[in-house]
Amino acid sequence: MLAKVAPTSSDFHALARYLLNGKGSQPLPDRVQWFFTQNLGTDDPLVAARYMEATASRSMRCTKPVYHLMVAWHERERPYDEVMGDIARKTLHLAGLSE
Repeated sequence: MLAKVAPTSSDFHALARYLLNGKGSQPLPDRVQWFFTQNLGTDDPLVAARYMEATASRSMRCTKPVYHLMVAWHERERPYDEVMGDIARKTLHLAGLSE
């Protein structure tokens, strides 16, 4: 497993579109194998981006609220969704972002 943190930004919609489409404008169905949301009430990345943007806009101190953490496995590693979810939740907790 590898993890990488991208530079923070302020555009939730740009990140959601990039995750879905890559650098192009059309969705790429196999681009992201798995994702999850937490505390948002939706599993749709574009709706989640709107919720997060609305929440971040309520803070005067939060200028770059977009935190993009990528976790990838070697092509021979095939963890179950439950394992990926556990790792994602533990990673968020360790980063102080579990709430």
